[in-house]
Amino acid sequence: MSKHSDGTIFLDERVTVGQKLSFGFAGAGVSLLSNIINGPLSIFYSFKLGLDREKIILAMIIFAIWNTLNDPLFGIIEDRTNSKLGRRIPYLRYGAPVFGILFVFCWYPFLDLLFADTQWALFWNFLIALFLFDTIYTIIGLITYSLPSEMCITETGRHNLQVYSIYLGAIGMLGSMVLTTIFLSETSELSPWFRPIMITTAVVGSLMVFIPSFYLVENEYAIREEKFTFFKAIGETLKNSQFVLFEFGNFFHEVGWVVLTGLISPFVGYVLKYEGFISAIPLLLIFAMVLIFTYPTSLLARKWGNKKTYMIAFSACIVFLIVLFFTSAYNIIGLITIALLGIVICPVAFLNAPLMFEIIDNDEILTGKRRETTYAGMNALFVKPAISLANALFFWIIGMFGYVEGQAIQSESAVFGIRLAYCLIPAASFSLALFFMTFYKLQGPEWQKKKVILNQIHLEKEQAYLEQLTKEGKISPTYKKLRRE
Repeated sequence: MSKHSDGTIFLDERVTVGQKLSFGFAGAGVSLLSNIINGPLSIFYSFKLGLDREKIILAMIIFAIWNTLNDPLFGIIEDRTNSKLGRRIPYLRYGAPVFGILFVFCWYPFLDLLFADTQWALFWNFLIALFLFDTIYTIIGLITYSLPSEMCITETGRHNLQVYSIYLGAIGMLGSMVLTTIFLSETSELSPWFRPIMITTAVVGSLMVFIPSFYLVENEYAIREEKFTFFKAIGETLKNSQFVLFEFGNFFHEVGWVVLTGLISPFVGYVLKYEGFISAIPLLLIFAMVLIFTYPTSLLARKWGNKKTYMIAFSACIVFLIVLFFTSAYNIIGLITIALLGIVICPVAFLNAPLMFEIIDNDEILTGKRRETTYAGMNALFVKPAISLANALFFWIIGMFGYVEGQAIQSESAVFGIRLAYCLIPAASFSLALFFMTFYKLQGPEWQKKKVILNQIHLEKEQAYLEQLTKEGKISPTYKKLRRE
């Protein structure tokens, strides 16, 4: 703990560089594997294996049901976990190997041995892969998404941690997009190198989650808090009106984000006409801009506030997506537009999670409990169906314009449909997200006063926890490290 010059006590958030790096690498590992699945998997099954788009849409609709149910369930279970390793760490450490194994499974259809009809064999393979991988992704992803809310309480502390998350997370995001774009944007048959590289990627990604689990810290006093029952946890979450309003916007944010990052391969291959390693050029442009502008984004957010910075970035994204629709047919102008899009995508990626963390803080003021993964799970209740909708919309639109599954050369109409779907689905989705964000209120002087109250709540919980440990004759070494005492 420290004191301001006016004597006000506040929590010291000097999270160590090692802990920041550990969080960043864990998030990068999750991003690397999950972003290859959320979009590119449907491209793989459609463009490379020839699965009918109608069956892809059907699989996505069925998958959306499971995707909606499992996240709140696992989020509440994780908040209720009480083990020697804590509430969060066991899921990262023991889930990481399963994460890698199920990632590899996604690329090896096997049900053609049981089904005479190849289409239905591919359909069931696709659906099973989605179900299994998403389950382990949910278990791990809820942790990496919500940990900054436990590690830091102030906006400044979270922005600092988020800088590490963006820079290191870019490794995962860039790796996932470059790999899938290189191999899935080609108009020829699947490269024999694709599956071996996916196996290597699985090993790297799971290790990036496993190793940091030995260095990350979590909020230990929250483990001993009395927990809500399952249904009360859901009810109390939905009572937080700012959460519900934010999630309507977040749903449309995710629709646009999945198309932009997960369904880029056909846009690069058929519209920009880049194949092989050259297809990585647009992605490298985007990520160069993201990396360059991440730190300036953190400074702008401190000056303007999270909401204002986020909404300005959304507005700029909409403009550049519309411009990209018209300029993508012209190589150099299209690439310049993509670079500009990369600049304004940066705040959208940077600030989405910090806005949610403010909502989690508001919940603690309302309920007196820290419920990070419950909120992460309920967030997914809104966001995960958006993944299915984004895929379904994309394939429905390109189908309307004459896209033919598994065909190396597509008609001009189909190429136009791909350009339309890739640029205008995100533009329309971000417009709706922007509308809902106007109702977000966790900002400004009044909110900062409430954060002072939250600071006091944390101090009281911390003191009670230390007193209990003293009575029990033990002090947690991890907790001492976290407090820097």
